Amino acid sequence: MILLSPTIGRHLAVCVIPLLFGWALAQGAVYHVSPTGNDRNTGTIESPFREIRKAITVLTAGDTVIVADGSYKGFDIIGKGAANLDTTITAPGRNAVITPTTDRGINNPYNIQIWECTRLILDGLRTFNSTRAGLRIVYGSHVTVKNGVFGNHENWGIVTSHTDDVVIEANDCYGSRREHGIYVANSGDRPIVRGNRLHDNVASGLRSNGDVIQGGDGIISGALFENNIIYNNGSIGGAGMNLDGLQEGIIRNNLFYNNQATGIALFKGGGAEGPKGMQVLNNTIIVPAAARYNLRITDAIGPIQVRNNLLYNATTAKGPYSWNTPTDAAWTDSDYNVFGGGQFVSTDGEATRISMETWRASGHEPNSRPNVMLINVVVDPASHDYRLKAGSPLIDAGTVLANVPTDILGTSRPLGAKPDIGVYEYGQYAAWKAAEGFSDEVPDDWDSDKDGIPLLLEYALGLDPQESSVMQLPKVRLTEDRLQMDYVRLRTDLFYAAEQSPNLVIWTRNGVDQGLLGPSTTASVPRALFPKRQFMRLQVTLP
Repeated sequence: MILLSPTIGRHLAVCVIPLLFGWALAQGAVYHVSPTGNDRNTGTIESPFREIRKAITVLTAGDTVIVADGSYKGFDIIGKGAANLDTTITAPGRNAVITPTTDRGINNPYNIQIWECTRLILDGLRTFNSTRAGLRIVYGSHVTVKNGVFGNHENWGIVTSHTDDVVIEANDCYGSRREHGIYVANSGDRPIVRGNRLHDNVASGLRSNGDVIQGGDGIISGALFENNIIYNNGSIGGAGMNLDGLQEGIIRNNLFYNNQATGIALFKGGGAEGPKGMQVLNNTIIVPAAARYNLRITDAIGPIQVRNNLLYNATTAKGPYSWNTPTDAAWTDSDYNVFGGGQFVSTDGEATRISMETWRASGHEPNSRPNVMLINVVVDPASHDYRLKAGSPLIDAGTVLANVPTDILGTSRPLGAKPDIGVYEYGQYAAWKAAEGFSDEVPDDWDSDKDGIPLLLEYALGLDPQESSVMQLPKVRLTEDRLQMDYVRLRTDLFYAAEQSPNLVIWTRNGVDQGLLGPSTTASVPRALFPKRQFMRLQVTLP
């Protein structure tokens, strides 16, 4: 049968459900952990361990630990991994909860601690209510933390120290009671913080600190902070991103709203030097009333490029930029931005202010647009929907940037003559909606012709949204050795991906041959050799 269903976020999926499933895992040994297990067991799927701690004692480079949903004691991982192999602890059900413990001595304040590990991946773990941090990563390299939930910790959801090439991706970090959602510290270079939700932390959503007194060069070089949604932070101060000691990095496609202090701050605090070589590109920063400035830059020692940002400040007495000195302002190369609300800048630490009109008259921001009303440029600011609406002056108002090839959702830039301002690129799907007589506000999962196919899939598969199209849905067929799904891939502005599942709960692209690009595509997975269920679905990502 064929099932059409919405999935998390702005995605829709076609699920093609018949036949058999065969599970294949990657390199190394595989261990299983379950609340029904026992640490005297062997760690197989039939005889799982009880605790992740036990699995760690037998874990070697390249191994995988699969953690079933349930509750587990806090744990430490020390000296694991190798430079040429990924070592993985994964919770495919996304409901493995790591609890605070009192039996690990100095590590008790951290529900999870990773020390001197290389090429380690933590995927899908959840942890809450530590007395310091949900997860601490120290003196490691190439550690990846993804798809986790880190909530209501005393200081931080995730904190790193002296760790190079860390990747923190697609996590939910919220409710830190004293400080920040994510804290990248102590001279760790090339951190990637991507696609996270950072919210309701009393200080900053994301904090960095070169912290030279802790050793190292005191500089965080080559950071990439992108595609994060950062909101409701800063009740005691800080910023959506409060960034000390950053140099030669990129901050792009981040959405900020309702942060109570500053949007982004680049400065020298504990770091060895101030910012230089930073690029602030295609961000949407909405600052509420009674907050501060959208972008604060101090202690600059080199160029800061600011392009294609939507900077709206509901504090009418303030505005987009705050610098401590005219030198900071001179290092800031800013243009092709859009400003709304407060229309002031300050070059003396906010002792005085300069109107945007005067600032632009002196030669600054020649291609930027001041005085926009938020309600006129985005879909629904009241509900924090900052996608561009039809006719928005932000469409095609940016400049082409080699370092911004996509928007926050992965849509290619530009779709029009030039890139759009802010995190969202206004795409072909919106134009198609208008041509078919649907407004931007029509939900993407609306079934306009009552044929069971949501609007987005009608568009993605080239179907008629006004007529029943059931017979034109993706087809599934079984060959001697593979399960195959045939579908059309008509839109260059959408991302299509076939996934497989054993149970309609755990979905993965691993092991799926996505087929050749083109209007007609066949995705396939190996046919199982023993009887179990097998499912496939087509995921379509919106622009």
